[in-house]
Amino acid sequence: MQRTILTCTVAALLGTISRGSEGDPSPVVPVDAIRAAVAKRFETLEAPGAVFGIFHGAERKPVLVMTLGHADQEKSRPIQRNDHFRIASITKSFVGVTVLRMVDDGRIKLDDPIAKYVKGVPNGDRITIEMLGFHTSGLPRVIANRDFQKAIVAEPGRVWKTEEILAYAWKMSTLFEPGKSWMYSNTNTILLGAVIEAVTGKPWHAEVRKQVLEPLKLENTGFPADDRLPSPSPRGYRFGKKDNLIRYGDFWFDATDWSGSCWGAAGNMYGTLDDIAVFTRAVARGELVSEKSRKILFRWINTGYDQIEYGFHIARRQGVIGHTGDVPGYSSMAVYDPKRDLTIVSMANLSATRTKLTAASELAELTVKLLQKG
Repeated sequence: MQRTILTCTVAALLGTISRGSEGDPSPVVPVDAIRAAVAKRFETLEAPGAVFGIFHGAERKPVLVMTLGHADQEKSRPIQRNDHFRIASITKSFVGVTVLRMVDDGRIKLDDPIAKYVKGVPNGDRITIEMLGFHTSGLPRVIANRDFQKAIVAEPGRVWKTEEILAYAWKMSTLFEPGKSWMYSNTNTILLGAVIEAVTGKPWHAEVRKQVLEPLKLENTGFPADDRLPSPSPRGYRFGKKDNLIRYGDFWFDATDWSGSCWGAAGNMYGTLDDIAVFTRAVARGELVSEKSRKILFRWINTGYDQIEYGFHIARRQGVIGHTGDVPGYSSMAVYDPKRDLTIVSMANLSATRTKLTAASELAELTVKLLQKG
């Protein structure tokens, strides 16, 4: 394996923020300290490249934008601010807010049972749309199915259909009684995608485009219809187990051409640094939904993980709101700090390090800690 380490370009830099709309009247961002810390941490992550940004306010002024490393392990070109990355589970927040907008329109009810839209779901008459949104359905984590993992690895370029993915989920036992606990599961989001399709008669991502991408004018975010990222985009890498590449390990491989379809509505979207910043601020402020749905979006559930709460397909940790993502080849984290009116986005072309750390999250989480230190 040939690894690339640090090439750092500061693409935009402003030293101090004048005002945050929801908190401290004059929050100061320690730009130099964050830039140095992010660059130093990137050197240890074994990722060929990453893009990182802090943006302020509705105008989305770049406080700090960094392009680190290269688009591939051969160092054929530096990574670019406008590169497209698979955003993995940040997709969940796009799907979640789309469902809530459809609730606002009266096309879906949160207390509808999933059986109304999708047949064959275990406990489908007792699992509601609301439970799917909060990950309290008790449905199994389909990606934990070893046969599904083997099928993905055997045909990494295969284009999966929703019903094919769910068939593997239904071979597993449910995790708990509906509404009685919490467990993050792609199965929930895949089903929400199926609900969108049942109501609209169109692919789930077509409604995401109508409800979210078009209103926010996100021209560089979408669904890879041909199962390939738009240009420009970096190659993506992963450390997996040699005998099962889908699982974390220490075997390095190129996952660029792996299909994202096996994640379905739970993770098969792409985006750029600036677009994801726009979306994250909007969704984390509840700007895309009604006041009634906003209360649902931000009804935080204790997940059992340290300082992590989960709303309707969005998370809150240490005062920031957003989501993380990780699929073979790519990782992402995008969060909004309401106290400072700052949006932090990090994306890398490595899904996880050999020590199972999510590459992009390491940079964003470090930044959150530095901001909170003041």
